[in-house]
Amino acid sequence: MKKLMFVFWGIFICVIMKSCTYSQSIDTRLFVSGIGVDINDDGDYSLYLSYPDISEFSPESSKIKGAGSIDGFGKTFYEAMYDIVSKTKKNIDLDHVKIVVISSKLAKNNNSFCEVLDYLSHNPQISRRIFMCIGDGDSKDFINFKSKSGEDSQIFIEELIEYNSKKNGIKSVTLSNMLDYFSQNKNILIPVLRLNNDKNVMSIKGSYILDNESYIDELNLKNTRVINLLRGDNDKIIYSIPFKSRYIDYESESTKRRINIISHKNMNLELNLNTTIKNCLDPNHIFSYNIMDDLNNNLDNIIKIDCMNLLDRFYKNGIDILNLENYFYKFSPKIWRSEIRRNPNWIEGFSINLNIINNITNTENISF
Repeated sequence: MKKLMFVFWGIFICVIMKSCTYSQSIDTRLFVSGIGVDINDDGDYSLYLSYPDISEFSPESSKIKGAGSIDGFGKTFYEAMYDIVSKTKKNIDLDHVKIVVISSKLAKNNNSFCEVLDYLSHNPQISRRIFMCIGDGDSKDFINFKSKSGEDSQIFIEELIEYNSKKNGIKSVTLSNMLDYFSQNKNILIPVLRLNNDKNVMSIKGSYILDNESYIDELNLKNTRVINLLRGDNDKIIYSIPFKSRYIDYESESTKRRINIISHKNMNLELNLNTTIKNCLDPNHIFSYNIMDDLNNNLDNIIKIDCMNLLDRFYKNGIDILNLENYFYKFSPKIWRSEIRRNPNWIEGFSINLNIINNITNTENISF
C-alpha cells in the first residue's frame, strides 16, 4: 500500500511540475506566425511580427483570443529582432512561422535583401517551407491586415497564395524554392501582394523577378501567368479577349510542353493547350456556325503574340527568363560546355521558335 502511495504522489508531482513548466514556457515565449520586413531611406530595418493571442491557452483550454503584432527597429536585421525581445521580455519562437512578407522597397535593395535571406536560411527554427512574398508597400500593412471574415493575416495570406497557385496560374514560392533557384543560378518569380486604398482588400498584383538575389523586373498578373506557362512552372493562363466586338473569358491549360534544342542560338518550344470558354454572351446572334474554328485561330494568334512579346522583351535585354542555361546544362551538356559556359553574352541573338496548338475542349457559359 505504501508503495502504491509513493507511486501516486510521484505521478502527481510530475504532472504538477509539467504543468508549471508548460505555463512558464507559454509565458516566456512569443510564438510568431508571420514576419514582415521593411527598410527606410537610411537603410534601417523595420521588423513586424504577428502572433496569436494565447494568454488564455493552457493544457485544459485551447482558447485563442485573436491575433496581435509587434514591431522592432534597428540598423541591422538582428538589431530589429533584439529590439522586439527587449520590448516583450520574451524569447522569440519562430518554429510556427508560415509567411514572410518583404516590402517592395527592401526587395529592390540587394544588400538588405541578402541580409534578410541569410538570416532566414541560417535560423534553424525557421522552416524551409514558409511562403515568401513581396508586399507592394509597407510590410506592416500586410502583417496587420484583417480580413472581413476576421482571419489572422498569416492565415489569409497563406490561403490567398495557395488558391492562386492552384486556380490562377501563379506559382507559390517557399524559402526552399528561392534558395534552390539561387544556388542553381536561376531567376525566380516571387508573388507580389497589394492592398486597395482602404487597406481592407488584399489580392495578388503580379510578381517580381529576382536573379542572383537581385531585383530584375516586375510582371503584372497576366504576364506572370504567361511566363509561368512558358517555364512549365504552372500550366494555366486566364484571359479576357476581344472577339467581334464582344469579350470572351477563357482558361487554357497546357497538356504538353516540348523543347527541342537546335543549337546554342536556336530552339523550338511547343505548347499544346486545352481551352475552356468561361463566358461568351451573344444576345444578337452575331456569331457564325463555325465560331469554334474562328475562336481557335484567334486564341492561337493572341497567345502566341503575348508569349513572343515577353520573350523578346527579356532575351533582347540579356535576361534568361526561361532559365534555359540550366536546361542546356542538364540536357545538352556538350553545347553548354562548348558554347554557353565560356560566353556570358550567349543570350544575345538567341531565337525561340514558338508553336501554339490550341483546342477548345469545353464551353461553360455561352449564350446564343
